[in-house]
Amino acid sequence: MEVDLDDRCARHGGDMSTFAGALAALEPLAADGICVVDGGTVRVAETHRPFARLVASAFDAYLKPNKKRHARAV
Repeated sequence: MEVDLDDRCARHGGDMSTFAGALAALEPLAADGICVVDGGTVRVAETHRPFARLVASAFDAYLKPNKKRHARAV
């Protein structure tokens, strides 16, 4: 229930700017306490595990927000 983005960048030769959009998308979720963003680490607490898919969707490059879709998290 945690990812170290700095480690991922180091392993795969990327940089943190790759995740700028995802980290911005996580700001409202972090404000609601669903996830914690601490530097390059994103963590979902066990109590918020049902919302893990919502947090992960911030990193999905193929997910296109569409107003006609069902709720993102059920």
